[in-house]
Amino acid sequence: MFFLKSLVFTIFSPKFYKEALDKGPKKAWGVYALFSVLITLVIFLYFAIDMGISLYKMPDEIEDFPEISYENNELTVESDKPLEFIEGGQYIGVDTTGQLQEIPVGYNEGFLITKDSMIIRSEDARGDQVIEYSQLEIDSFSLDEEKVESLISTLGIAVILVSPFVIFLAEFVGRLISVFLISLLGLIVLSIMKQKDSFKKSFFIAMYASIPVFYLNLLSKLFNWATQELFDFTVGSICCLVPIIIWVVKWGIFWGIGAYGVKESSE
Repeated sequence: MFFLKSLVFTIFSPKFYKEALDKGPKKAWGVYALFSVLITLVIFLYFAIDMGISLYKMPDEIEDFPEISYENNELTVESDKPLEFIEGGQYIGVDTTGQLQEIPVGYNEGFLITKDSMIIRSEDARGDQVIEYSQLEIDSFSLDEEKVESLISTLGIAVILVSPFVIFLAEFVGRLISVFLISLLGLIVLSIMKQKDSFKKSFFIAMYASIPVFYLNLLSKLFNWATQELFDFTVGSICCLVPIIIWVVKWGIFWGIGAYGVKESSE
């Protein structure tokens, strides 16, 4: 019951924060862990559905995947023309027909796969680097649409199975770091208010405040007005202060509600 109350009353009730602190650290950690599990379940459900839809659509997306085979230090791709991709100014090419022998001029970075070698171009290197397949310790392999589909499906299922643990760890630790940082700022405020055990109170107030802060972050993502999407976080730019200020304000609102409850109860 207390956990269910914490999902709602942490948004607006100073008295709840006072009640929560009176219940002690064990209860605070319990609520924090349960909320992390709840977040994990919600995110995992969305992730699993999205991944499942992608795996379901995969056969249609790779239906033109060419058959690839490698044997006797030679690569063969069943395509009568070169395959070329340009991504972010980088060139990527695959050609075993002999039509392409080098990375086209005009690209500072690129990668070309030919019948008997790989050609790599980098801004940090002088000239293109050529790696002969004979230098690699590879015997033979083959890929086709069916094998690629099977491989991606297996990896996708593995990712889905592992994702709950990764999501829980990321959410638990990530929010805990924010709790620690905001509790340091809160320590200053509670010290000025002459509260005993200032850091301890600040820390556990922040733990409960992490619940409504998560709601606010979720709304930010849903309505596409998260600070990360509105501003570029560039070191040395004044814009980098904006996400920090917004982060402090978000946490400060709910931490302030908790601090107000502590102040009122001590007067």
